[in-house]
Amino acid sequence: MIRIILLLLLIPCLLFATEVNLEEILDNYGEDSNISLYIEEIQNLIITPLLIDSTKLHNIDNLVFLNQFQIDIIKKVIREDKFTKEYLLSTGSFKNFEIDLIFLCIEIRDVRKDTIQLETTARERFYRKLMPIRGFEPDENDGEPKYEGGNLNSYLKILNSITFGQNQIKFGSVWDNDAGEKDFIDYYTVFAEYSNKDYDIIVGDYYLKRGSGLILSSGFAPRKGTEVIYPAYSSNYSIYPYTSTLESRRFRGASASANILRNFKGADLFVDLFYSNQKRSGNIKETDYGTRYISSVYTSGYYRSDTELSKKNAYSETISGGGLNIKSDYFSIGATALYIDNSLPIYSSSSSAFYGKHGLLKSLYANSEYFENIKLSTEYALDANENSAFIFGTIYKTDFANLTMNIRSYSKGFRTPYGNAFGEFSYPSNEEGVYFGLETKRYYGLQLSTYIDFFASKDSTYYVPDKVNGKEFLANLEYLFLPNNYLSFLYKYEKKTDYGTVSLIDSKVFYDAVKSKYRLQYRGEYKILKQRLRLKTGLEFANFDIPYESSNGMGYYFISKFITNFNLDIGLSYASFDTDDYDSAIWFYEYSLPGYPSILSLYLKGFRISSFIAYSLYDITLSIRLTYLEKPDEKTLSSGWDQTFSPIDRRIYFQLDYPFK
Repeated sequence: MIRIILLLLLIPCLLFATEVNLEEILDNYGEDSNISLYIEEIQNLIITPLLIDSTKLHNIDNLVFLNQFQIDIIKKVIREDKFTKEYLLSTGSFKNFEIDLIFLCIEIRDVRKDTIQLETTARERFYRKLMPIRGFEPDENDGEPKYEGGNLNSYLKILNSITFGQNQIKFGSVWDNDAGEKDFIDYYTVFAEYSNKDYDIIVGDYYLKRGSGLILSSGFAPRKGTEVIYPAYSSNYSIYPYTSTLESRRFRGASASANILRNFKGADLFVDLFYSNQKRSGNIKETDYGTRYISSVYTSGYYRSDTELSKKNAYSETISGGGLNIKSDYFSIGATALYIDNSLPIYSSSSSAFYGKHGLLKSLYANSEYFENIKLSTEYALDANENSAFIFGTIYKTDFANLTMNIRSYSKGFRTPYGNAFGEFSYPSNEEGVYFGLETKRYYGLQLSTYIDFFASKDSTYYVPDKVNGKEFLANLEYLFLPNNYLSFLYKYEKKTDYGTVSLIDSKVFYDAVKSKYRLQYRGEYKILKQRLRLKTGLEFANFDIPYESSNGMGYYFISKFITNFNLDIGLSYASFDTDDYDSAIWFYEYSLPGYPSILSLYLKGFRISSFIAYSLYDITLSIRLTYLEKPDEKTLSSGWDQTFSPIDRRIYFQLDYPFK
């Protein structure tokens, strides 16, 4: 009720934005694409598009779903006043669905336009599991459930914008509560942003991206996969409002960026300052002398049981910093520094956590776009304990293929709580490597994507008490034999140092672990009945081999959606799978509820059914979704206090979208 009252208070003073359907576009991206990392940012761009004119071309860099070559083309065609869907398609550098997404996220504004445009959108979602969960049941020891709250998950997101001329004001919030959490609103974000051609100021929750992401990045780093070119190259200078429910990556305070020297000898000089102060969660312990410290930082965001609640708001974190960036059409050079001060020292073994009580992190970064077919980016960083990290990436574009190379070197002790960068291990720490990737253009329906990566740890790792050396190779051959119908064959090989028991040897030894994977996949899409009935289907076989063991899996799926003439959409999907374990899992991408996509990993033996219905009335859309998963050979699903009492997982979702005209 409180949420509805707040929403009604916001609505009368605003006009409303047109609803857009992101589902159609995202369905064109494969399950191996990095697009899933940017869903939140893309949705925010659609709700409040980038205002672009000849004085704000640097904002094009915020189109996170494009590569650097595509961004350069867009800047060029805007300068030449050729920014149309037809012209972008004629360049041969964009696919139809990429162009559709670009035009959802960009608005070309007349600098003389002085009308005021007001927009808002809201989304409210509830879902719950429809079967007994161990954490909600009375405990067998004391008769009380472990989880403090109810079994309903809730989510509310409100975004608003006011545009006048080259000025834009945005403000919004996200509220979230996970099943089992006691508080009505367990987590929230709130922000207000003002931007024009020279300034960008955010008060509230935000996050920053700088350079290749060694000390400031988004929550997820691009990883190795069938997209072999662009994950290895990164260059960014941007500030975003924080609207994610991932609780551990936000800054809370204020940030400001200003272009203080515009077009001086063809370059702009940006200066930024930021400040953050907030409570963080973790495990508090004491030394033998009574000194309190944080033994591990808690980042899952769940506060359902006494154990989880005891970690909440364990210490305070204060961050202050700033930087500068010189940017032209041909190069960008920048520097960033941030000082972290914690109320308690952190002594965690995790490479993603800060180490110590306070200290300064700093980096220098640069990228070059001088040559039309070559892109270069690099960053060098030092953490609070003077541990270093270095990364260099380049892309070379030819008429027949794109090639990339990445070189990285991260010290063993390098700690970057807000950074993320390309590599073999989870976070940029204790690693060095060289990566080469190649992706051919499509000829006669065939396209080859391949990479080889040589990597090594600089010291022992969490699982191996010595240095790890390894190499990894992947090749994916894809054949487009009909429109929107693909056959692909993937082969992946990995060899790296491991530690454990082998064959008949009882004691642990060091050995080279060799793994190989084969995957044969078909996926297709069909549109019939004047494109009102849309079908997607896929068939996949996977084989995963390690010494003395092999894992196999097979599965298929189909997804259907029917769009009626009376504002009613109906959807049904079915997947069947039979795999030996998680290594040979069957993967597919599902996007049935607006703003709630998922990449599904189906393993062991079973089937999954999902259905949804969406009805729109006066621009308000109600969506209802039911999912049913069953693994007949299992006794329970999940583990710990999230464990079920049967091999069945049933869920129901309700969602209301309020995008008005």
